[in-house]
Amino acid sequence: MKRLGLFIGLIMVVSLLAACATPTPEVVKEVVTQVVEVEKEVTKIVAGTPVVEKVVETQVVEKEVTKIVEVEKVVTATPPPKEVVLRRARQQDPQGLDPHIRGSVGGGLVPIFALYDQLVKLEGETLNVGPALAESWEVPDPTTYIFHLRKGVKFHDGTEFNAEAVKFNAERVMALGELPGGYWLKSVESVEVLDDYTVQMNLNAPYVAWLATLAGERSGSYMVSPACVEEHKTADDPWAAEWLYDHDCGAGPYMLEEYISEDRIVMVKFPDYWQGWEGKHVDKIVEMIVKEAATRRFLLEKGEVDLADLPTEFVPAMQENPDVTVDIRPSLMVYTFYLNVNKFPTDDINVRKALNHAYDYEGSIDVIHLGYGDRPVGPMSKSEWPVWEEAPVYEYDLDKARALLEEGGWVDTDGDGIREKDGKDLNIHMLLADFETWRKMALLLQDGVAEIGGNMDIEWVTWPTEFEAITRPPEEKPYNVTGSWAYLTVPDPHERLWQRWHTDTATDGYNAAGLMNPELDALLDEAIQLVDREERIPLYIEAQKLLFEDMPGIFVIAGDNIAFYRTWVKNFLYNPGLQGLIHWYDLYIEDRPTEFD
Repeated sequence: MKRLGLFIGLIMVVSLLAACATPTPEVVKEVVTQVVEVEKEVTKIVAGTPVVEKVVETQVVEKEVTKIVEVEKVVTATPPPKEVVLRRARQQDPQGLDPHIRGSVGGGLVPIFALYDQLVKLEGETLNVGPALAESWEVPDPTTYIFHLRKGVKFHDGTEFNAEAVKFNAERVMALGELPGGYWLKSVESVEVLDDYTVQMNLNAPYVAWLATLAGERSGSYMVSPACVEEHKTADDPWAAEWLYDHDCGAGPYMLEEYISEDRIVMVKFPDYWQGWEGKHVDKIVEMIVKEAATRRFLLEKGEVDLADLPTEFVPAMQENPDVTVDIRPSLMVYTFYLNVNKFPTDDINVRKALNHAYDYEGSIDVIHLGYGDRPVGPMSKSEWPVWEEAPVYEYDLDKARALLEEGGWVDTDGDGIREKDGKDLNIHMLLADFETWRKMALLLQDGVAEIGGNMDIEWVTWPTEFEAITRPPEEKPYNVTGSWAYLTVPDPHERLWQRWHTDTATDGYNAAGLMNPELDALLDEAIQLVDREERIPLYIEAQKLLFEDMPGIFVIAGDNIAFYRTWVKNFLYNPGLQGLIHWYDLYIEDRPTEFD
């Protein structure tokens, strides 16, 4: 103890000596004033005779002198750089941040994209697949993918990313069986660890879009720390899904600091991120849940947030604001109303076709979307391949809609304005997430249904609630109509058609119409195994023809992507294959006035 006390004393003495260090000597030249006595000889005349006398006079003189003085220099410590915080106003709570469960943009994918990294990624604003946690790969045959992993990557818990981690994540995503797992369960036969940094994926059949699938936003290739899962798992929750609902354990550029449901999500920079922090980045991200669009707009205009989710109706006003950037880009997203083919009355093809003629497409594009978009070709945007050029176009035609209902036996027998068939009214139930633009489109369809002799009630819910309903088995989907944007989350036509219309996705997937067409399934299953693009095209065209025969949806608009942010936000990247996601690591703030920090 005496030695410890002596040691601490010495530290204090050294610190004091350092603080009271000898001032720095400095050579100084200066002019000084001095009083001096000068002896002079003066000649006087005494009795007519010159006499020389010596006298002393006092004089004031200036002279330059050099001297050494000790000057104390005060050293002021350089303050640390100020934390750069990026703030965003989003409309809804994600209701969970597990990357192997939250498979939607309206859900948790936006923050997940900051917290977790993928094996491979879409590069920048292109649809090209490039390296990420896997720095290279090889495909020796159509069912074998060998990935060479990046060394020195750490998870947020400090553990190392390696081949065992990839195998563990594959097992986890398939065991959970949520939306991302669908890609793996239907494609992956096994995952083998070849060495510490080499992993091999064996597919059960050729799947030409596998790399693009792994790079897609819903792929489930976001890597979670195995050690973290092991630490927080329970007997009832062997994959720690409950813990990862509001925690993170990824290897992405940011770590979760705080998630308060229905309030905010706060993420901070991960110091050991494998790409490093050279260049311009932000230190902290705050996503605020703000439900009212007018409030989100107010916060953006006042500079209290840097980015905001806003509906299209605000575009003209925001374009007049010199402090706000309205970033409009062509997209690959198609808004669709899905018609449940298994639930009365939308199980009737005549009803589904009539509903397609009861929607005012041009009014929707011009008034609701202010012209930012155009009609899709069925389920495909015009920018995709392969588009069926001869696809029939359903125009807004109420007379044709009424004629289709008459043909199907729907008549108003009691004069109440509602058609019936087999004693049942034409009552349609819509379940829809209450986003501003979605609400307007739904009300427009509701008006059209009333015009043709039907009734449509609308149940407004949050997106996670709608998503849960969509992913139920076909016979349990609780609606006749629902709707959402169909994002091309994998840049391949298989994604567009398989994800929304294949029987495999009718449960735990995005097949919201519950369509189960074996002929369509066979075409899609065959096409994905072909390497030659030209051989795939006729199969996808035939698949689109079958969709038009079933008409399980109303294909409303191929919309533009519109982002709103302050002009001081720089390097905002938009990738049409990562629709709705934000490239957090690439963003930075420049010339933001200090009063907005």
